[in-house]
Amino acid sequence: MSTYIQLFFKEMYILIEAVHFTLSVGIVALLFAMMFKFLPDVDIKWKSVWVGAIVTSLLFSIGKTLLGLYFGVADPGSSFGAASTIILVMLWVNYTCLILFFGAEFTKVFAQHYGHPFKPSKHAKWRAGYEPENNDRAESLKVKK
Repeated sequence: MSTYIQLFFKEMYILIEAVHFTLSVGIVALLFAMMFKFLPDVDIKWKSVWVGAIVTSLLFSIGKTLLGLYFGVADPGSSFGAASTIILVMLWVNYTCLILFFGAEFTKVFAQHYGHPFKPSKHAKWRAGYEPENNDRAESLKVKK
């Protein structure tokens, strides 16, 4: 079907691919933004979240395309025989985790660099060096010297 569309609608095909890439990046950026905003136990500004999500989404989409080309051309699974599917899934999970962690760290550094404060949420658990304010358990959570 893709070949048929390419032959008869060359200009339209380029436009469709551009719209597909843009929508893909947008939807993935939305998902990363939700993860970066709501999963951590910190209050972080939306501006930092959106910049980090867009950068992460672009890296994710570019890497997805490059991995697809690599898997299609080099056929890295052929040398592993029956276990090739597991190896390819492990490669994909490894890449995805690296991009996710890089994006989260980028978001943190971006927020710090541009002065967007972030602090532990009210429901966050105690961490070393942080003394909660206005909390009945504050005395029991203080770092003992």
